[in-house]
Amino acid sequence: MKVLISVGVLCLAQGAAAQDVGLQFDEMPVGTQWTIEYLDDQARREETYLGREGDFHITEYVGIKPTGERRVIFKRSYDAQGRLVKGERDGAANTTLPFSCRYAVGDCTHESKIPNVYSPSNDGFLESTRRHVNRLEGGVFYFGMVLSDGTVREFPFELGKYNIRVAQEYENNLGQKRGFKLISIVEP
Repeated sequence: MKVLISVGVLCLAQGAAAQDVGLQFDEMPVGTQWTIEYLDDQARREETYLGREGDFHITEYVGIKPTGERRVIFKRSYDAQGRLVKGERDGAANTTLPFSCRYAVGDCTHESKIPNVYSPSNDGFLESTRRHVNRLEGGVFYFGMVLSDGTVREFPFELGKYNIRVAQEYENNLGQKRGFKLISIVEP
């Protein structure tokens, strides 16, 4: 009987893991770098896995303009399940508690606190609570924002290796195409 229960628990655990859409840092080599390009203006974002610091997986998130100019946007912190918790720059941080719903399947609510200005002396923050209803279909994660009238607006994210978001395409309220595509994943 114990063997059957153990097998049942193992199957449930594997099913739950299949629904996890956090970045898979435990499988990713330190130094892995991925680059995306936005569809509307060809600006790029590059993220590099730096390794663990305490309980968190750390990445460096860099913006690259079409001119080639680079700027560090954030040092990002992800929890053990690969869910974004914090982005930090110039001594100030934006936080998402308990984690960003962009990395969770199902009904999810997160609180965010974003500084008005990224500097150590900043004392003004924009705080909000947002509810999401997300789903996973095949290799596509649908990030569902619950709007004030209770309807859900979904944004699809195609998932790739390590659950990296490799593509997104949608139309905004003005009918303009938005989203991004993966340009490269470079592993050390």
